[in-house]
Amino acid sequence: MDIGKSDVDVPGSWNAFVDYKYFQHGSFFGGNGTGAVPDRYLDGIRSFTFGSGYVPKKDLLLEAFYTFDAKSTGKRDTLFGARES
Repeated sequence: MDIGKSDVDVPGSWNAFVDYKYFQHGSFFGGNGTGAVPDRYLDGIRSFTFGSGYVPKKDLLLEAFYTFDAKSTGKRDTLFGARES
């Protein structure tokens, strides 16, 4: 769920969000935003994230978020293959 819109062209604009993720082992969610961590590390995770963004002046976006209660849902892939959690 996302409320508001942080727009770098609009000083004073903001957004806030709540995010829930649940991936079973073997799921694929299309990428994790890094070049170094394989996508398989999204397997077997349940988590909640709260966050917000604020534009104090034009072309400056401040963002903060916190993920908590991240837990394994069972098997997880590691660099050495699948393992039980």
